[in-house]
Amino acid sequence: MTDMQPADVTSVFLQDKDICEESLTQAHVLSSLEAELSRSFLPQRAHDFLRGRYALKTLLQQEMLRPMQDIAIIPDTAGKPKISGHPELYCSISHTGTWVAAALSCERPVGIDIETVKPRHPSLLQSIASQLEIVSCAKVCEPSLVTTTLWSIKEAVQKADSEIYPMSEYVITFGKIITVRRSSNIWQASVQTKGNCIGAVAVLA
Repeated sequence: MTDMQPADVTSVFLQDKDICEESLTQAHVLSSLEAELSRSFLPQRAHDFLRGRYALKTLLQQEMLRPMQDIAIIPDTAGKPKISGHPELYCSISHTGTWVAAALSCERPVGIDIETVKPRHPSLLQSIASQLEIVSCAKVCEPSLVTTTLWSIKEAVQKADSEIYPMSEYVITFGKIITVRRSSNIWQASVQTKGNCIGAVAVLA
């Protein structure tokens, strides 16, 4: 399994305990547009929204050298996060349990996903991956991680794709570099283990 990322991609995986509680406030993190949007969410969704913006803005601050509240990340019509005023930047956010993840690219579409490792129904694996993908994945990771790993990679690619297609249409090849294909489109993916979670980043090749 590889955790190699292209040079134009940065990502961060944070656990709640790693985030300073004083920093994780709407006033510190959210722009006025984001704060207005957040008010329409239920409490847990609002908290996840805040954590996701915090994670992504830790990366953006390195590029923009601006306070977090001066950067607006607004969902587009498909629900994907977009950085207001910066169409040249691509980003993605994911969260599960106490973990939150974000990815940023200054050159090409990027997607990120983080999933908690837990028992899943066998039919799920058969519905998202071919037998070849399952066998190939089992050669590079523990058997108990196969379903979560394949799901996380394909979820990250779905986020990097211009449109969402069924996971079964994305075909993963495991090698020195993980590649994912759908028709003539190719993505490069990387995978990391974070505590009891699997995280994946995918970028258009």
